[in-house]
Amino acid sequence: MGLGCVSINTFFKYQRTKLFPSIYLYWQRYQAQVLVKLKAIQDGIIIAGDGRHDSMGHSAKFGAYTIFCCTVPMIIHFSLVQRNEAGNSTGMEFMAFQHCMDFLLAYGLLITTFISDRHSTIASHMKNVLTNIVHYFDIWHLKKSKDIPVFTIIVDCIIFL
Repeated sequence: MGLGCVSINTFFKYQRTKLFPSIYLYWQRYQAQVLVKLKAIQDGIIIAGDGRHDSMGHSAKFGAYTIFCCTVPMIIHFSLVQRNEAGNSTGMEFMAFQHCMDFLLAYGLLITTFISDRHSTIASHMKNVLTNIVHYFDIWHLKKSKDIPVFTIIVDCIIFL
């Protein structure tokens, strides 16, 4: 038939040497442009973060934490953590959260509000270390943990805002 095929070794070689570096360089340029826009916002920004693991339960090997900017709806940063860096799989989300916040604060962004799930270590860190940033729990996780109508939660949030 005359079809050309690429061997598996060639495929992974091009992936490693061409594709991944191109994606990484694009992400760096994109992120730099977004962070310049966000740094120009004088009133500060509102961000939300959440973590994911590669598998359910307490046996995950990798964890990713993603920061989403609510002021300008874009993903502005993420961090990948391996279990052996954090000590255990439950500590991965907090460690990735710390990496993200350290990066954003070191860049000089004025973060006024942070929204997260009900992760106890993150809540404690926000209360004790990052005291100048207002911390809220997102409605979905709040509703999931309490057996009350969503309307009541929304009304309570509006009252406290």
